[in-house]
Amino acid sequence: MAGVDPNSPEAVTAYLTQLWQDVLRVGEVRPEDDFFALGGDSMQLVRMLVTVSSELGRELDSDLFFQRPSIATLVRIVTEG
Repeated sequence: MAGVDPNSPEAVTAYLTQLWQDVLRVGEVRPEDDFFALGGDSMQLVRMLVTVSSELGRELDSDLFFQRPSIATLVRIVTEG
């Protein structure tokens, strides 16, 4: 999903929603859903964080994500980064 504006919360939310659906193989994902409660594991997390960092050009704070493993948290990390 190249061309995502990392400064746009709406664009980042849409991008991350699609990425989580692909990585976790689930149908519906809400911004407040917990990555691990949806079946995510540490290997999927690493893959997802590397993809987000690479695609959006932002370094991600995985410690903050572990405190609240949701799309909403990642959107905040990416857009404020």
